[in-house]
Amino acid sequence: MKLINQLHQLSTLNISDVIKTKIQECLVEPFEGDVDCTEEFWLETKTFLVLIEDGDVDGSPDDVSESVASLIQDAVDNPEFVFLIDDDNSPYLLAVMIVSNDGGGCYVLTRNNDSMWAQLLNRHELILK
Repeated sequence: MKLINQLHQLSTLNISDVIKTKIQECLVEPFEGDVDCTEEFWLETKTFLVLIEDGDVDGSPDDVSESVASLIQDAVDNPEFVFLIDDDNSPYLLAVMIVSNDGGGCYVLTRNNDSMWAQLLNRHELILK
């Protein structure tokens, strides 16, 4: 599991460049594509993205704080939106949940496979990106 709290950290995630590009497009869309504005908002609101990797076991993540683990579980159980991000080889699911009054959020990214995380997210309406 990998947690990032700055948009430019997307480059550190072990996912394809196609998926990275599509995720960044989703993340900056509310800010009319402005990466700097998105970065500033994430910093001010403590917005973060967590990548649940293939090797992560189903259940609560052990390598994050209890409060972050709770936010991740809430985002999976009750997301505002779930995007299906596809590159024809390895589709991903990106769940979005607003967690604070200032609009700060939690994004959960996982491969669309047979993991518990993906099964839970697939219960929700998917938006194709």
